[in-house]
Amino acid sequence: MTEQVVARILLTLFFLLGRCLTTALAASLSDFRSTQSVIPSTSYNRPSLPAAARASVATAKPAVPANAAITASKKPAMTASSAPAVFKQSSTGIIASFPGSPELGNYAYSYDQAIAANYFLANKNYSAAGKTLTFYEKIRKDWKSSSEGQNSPGVAFQKAFNPANGTISDPVIATGPNAWLGIAALNYTQATKKNTYLSLAKDIGTYLVSLNQNDGYQGIVTAPGSSIRSTEENIDTFAFLNRLASATGDSTYRTAAQDAYTFVKSMYNPATGYFNAGINGNTADTRFATDVQTMAILTLGVDGLEEMGVDVEELLAVTEAQGAVQTTYTKPDGATVNVTGFGFQGGDNKISVEWTAQMIVAYLAVSKEYAADGNIEKARYYKNQATFYLTELKKMSSDNALPYATAANSPTGFGWDTPTGSVSLVATAYYNLAVAGDNPFTPESDNLWK
Repeated sequence: MTEQVVARILLTLFFLLGRCLTTALAASLSDFRSTQSVIPSTSYNRPSLPAAARASVATAKPAVPANAAITASKKPAMTASSAPAVFKQSSTGIIASFPGSPELGNYAYSYDQAIAANYFLANKNYSAAGKTLTFYEKIRKDWKSSSEGQNSPGVAFQKAFNPANGTISDPVIATGPNAWLGIAALNYTQATKKNTYLSLAKDIGTYLVSLNQNDGYQGIVTAPGSSIRSTEENIDTFAFLNRLASATGDSTYRTAAQDAYTFVKSMYNPATGYFNAGINGNTADTRFATDVQTMAILTLGVDGLEEMGVDVEELLAVTEAQGAVQTTYTKPDGATVNVTGFGFQGGDNKISVEWTAQMIVAYLAVSKEYAADGNIEKARYYKNQATFYLTELKKMSSDNALPYATAANSPTGFGWDTPTGSVSLVATAYYNLAVAGDNPFTPESDNLWK
């Protein structure tokens, strides 16, 4: 065989090999692109954490197990029940917070009623939401017609009432539950275009304004004469009064809202990367509380936090490092499930269903903002986080109801213990808000999963 023939054979082989490689590369690239269209990149890295938070990240259990499959970002195959039994209203219009509980069966907590009303509104069940709000509107009218009420600034409601007869179960009056009742009244007003409960919102707002402090810290105290200012309650108050000012045109509400905002901003700790729990007098309460972080995200959003000097991705990462919990839960039928969620405080060993559901909605809100800005990779990442945790909470559901926490009679770290029983109104309501993708701070039904 001559050298020319050998050369031609070799050239032919190289040409054929080149065509094969080109075809294979094109096919691989096509597969890669189609995969990238539905699966977020696993190489996405969020911003580094502040030094004080790195140790907790290094030792914390991962929020999503490292071997968890990354799946397409979409709403889980679950639907919120239109009316689970836990939402059954009594003749008074309010609902037992812990139905069947021997200790708390006669308690309908006002905060829980506000969240339940928002659940009804998210499902466009305006009649049920109105029935709950009417209970408080009747008390307001009776109070305002009394001689004492006529000389008092606004109106405020006790922490809990008996769902059967409407008498007071817990006489304490606190800022947070009242702010949430105001939010529910405003949500009803703006969703239905009816002013049935606008006076209720205004009187609650007037009461909260009376708690505003014009000192160096600003913000709303927890009760008249108190020296305690809660970050979470000031977030709630800011959100409520800011919207109330827009609804009424009353600048008094706006001024108090701005003071609450100023206080919340001062509570952010750059060293730890999270908002402190609050202050007592001049003493800072530097504890981590999961709900403070989620409420800040749901109220202010990505851009609002950035204006405050807070990076939302760093805040989420720190919240995962501080609050993520992996534990077991024994259901009413005796079955034990492994669950990942969020606790009440840093280093907690139990999961709060309500605060985990809040975190789910926070993930969805962040995802929605990133999607609107065209940052699809980040949007998918946080939507996947929401999907993971919602699937985890679903493991704890029994007969469309969820418990308050994975452990009963356990200190939350913030002045109360987790209750006994397997059914919690507020936990079930917030779970259903997460399923619906609804941010209760907003008047419209968001459907953040879209």
